[in-house]
Amino acid sequence: MKITIRICNEDEIDVVDLLGDIVIEKEKNTIKAECVYVDSFLCSLIQGIVILKRGKSSHIDLVEEPDPLEIIYKNEIIEISYLQSTVLLNNINELENALIKTINYLFEKIGLNKEAFKIPTIKFMKDFVDHKQILYSDFVQPVIKEW
Repeated sequence: MKITIRICNEDEIDVVDLLGDIVIEKEKNTIKAECVYVDSFLCSLIQGIVILKRGKSSHIDLVEEPDPLEIIYKNEIIEISYLQSTVLLNNINELENALIKTINYLFEKIGLNKEAFKIPTIKFMKDFVDHKQILYSDFVQPVIKEW
């Protein structure tokens, strides 16, 4: 599994408005999210992992986007869906490892400083990368449905 991001306007990155593209892929399945808030989307994937670890599925409202992100756990398979595309995973670790690698790449691109950690999504991602859990955050995407 691989998660790739491309930040729009990489010459003048604005950590408050991290617009870009995300591609989630495994084997022949691909999810493409274009011109989305990359930090918010990645945080939603983190939130999905937290819900998966409780053995549940989720339907996450991406506040800035009209379409939800669905992360479904059934029959030992994890299904991530966005728009009309789906990626299937064998376990949570696959998603967790790909997400940590992508977030670290994002942190390298934006160059973290003390001001960046005042942004709730950046703090949320940093806590996840450092501790593989959510310690505290002002950022939580609304979960429309958890089952």
